[in-house]
Amino acid sequence: FVCERHVTAIHENFTRDMHHWELEWDSLRWFDLCNATALFLACAFTKVNVVEWLMHHGVDTEIECGHHQKAADTIGLCNGNEEENEKILALLGQKRMAFKAPRQPTGTAKASYEEKTFYPEEESQKIQEGEGTDAMTPPPPSANPTPVKRTVAVCRATFGWNSYWIRPRILFQVRYRIEESVCSTAEAEDDEDEMKLRRWKYEEVLNHNIVIRDMLPGRTYAVQSRAQNTVGGAWSDWSEAAVKKMPLPKGMPNSEHAILKETSRRDLIEETDGRREEAPVVNMQRTKFDMTQTLHSR
Repeated sequence: FVCERHVTAIHENFTRDMHHWELEWDSLRWFDLCNATALFLACAFTKVNVVEWLMHHGVDTEIECGHHQKAADTIGLCNGNEEENEKILALLGQKRMAFKAPRQPTGTAKASYEEKTFYPEEESQKIQEGEGTDAMTPPPPSANPTPVKRTVAVCRATFGWNSYWIRPRILFQVRYRIEESVCSTAEAEDDEDEMKLRRWKYEEVLNHNIVIRDMLPGRTYAVQSRAQNTVGGAWSDWSEAAVKKMPLPKGMPNSEHAILKETSRRDLIEETDGRREEAPVVNMQRTKFDMTQTLHSR
């Protein structure tokens, strides 16, 4: 209950603000319990199930409490059960447990129009008859391509999640992808750009929230998160996926978002054969629907 209401409680020296007479009710050795953490107290009173729960939720075993003692120094201080003392000592000495998965993310999203600059390849030019062939031949590459400005629909989404282990050294990984497709499964497999959109994209943050700027308006996304203690330990399981449909900008017909694809410029982290590596920048299909023309025609 305490952790539900105050999620940082398992990491704090919460007896620091308690009066001495309050601690005297719990133990004759109340002076050893000053400035204590939850793990410190659980070890002192030999509560094996509490120690195991705290370890599984990422508690730090190296925090110093009263008289510069650590949790391992107080095992059995207020309880003489040798068998349980050995169990707690084994728990404190084992490798760091993988954290429990974060809770299901929640998010909000906002769609709007933005003017962006693109650098498309120069169009092919037809060689006039008598100077070569009638075939479409690409021109020589230009050192200074002409920029093209387009008004495109963009969507920014903010997702957040809760966990018990709010610590400065907690690393979160977030992944997201399009959950549904505007075309059938067979068509999607033939559409390379559509398949790229449906792959997981990964980002790492040290916060309990993230702002994602490359989601497409009108599409439905799945978002998950997981955690790792940056000083060691395995990744937790992925959280339950949050499924959210991105909004459309005001004035954009529902029938037009299906063919809208924006160039995505983001460094992604992909998992390959169980290892993480930097993925190259992914250039999506050139926008099929020129939003500029639509705005001018209205």
